[in-house]
Amino acid sequence: MINGKYQFIVDYSKKGKGPTSKRSMFVFADSYDEVINDYILQELCEKVHNFDLIGHGVNENDVKCLRTNDYISQYSIKFRNDNNEIITEYLIDIEVYAVKSEKV
Repeated sequence: MINGKYQFIVDYSKKGKGPTSKRSMFVFADSYDEVINDYILQELCEKVHNFDLIGHGVNENDVKCLRTNDYISQYSIKFRNDNNEIITEYLIDIEVYAVKSEKV
């Protein structure tokens, strides 16, 4: 069973890098916040930076919504080292791709 009312296409890349650094994924969720918190942060922390999200690298002030509307949203996520210096920043574009039908 697919969870989530919407299907989103998510594009993310390191800030300042070219188009070859862009990665994409499809996600089923109910909101932009759910996409960020349940999918993107986990993806970036575990697969890209090889560490656990909890207590490392990101706090709620480092996740910023840059713009949003009913169809697209853009976020910035900053990762910090132990000295609180920014080590990398990602730009995330989330677009509503489809709405799950209520008909069965």
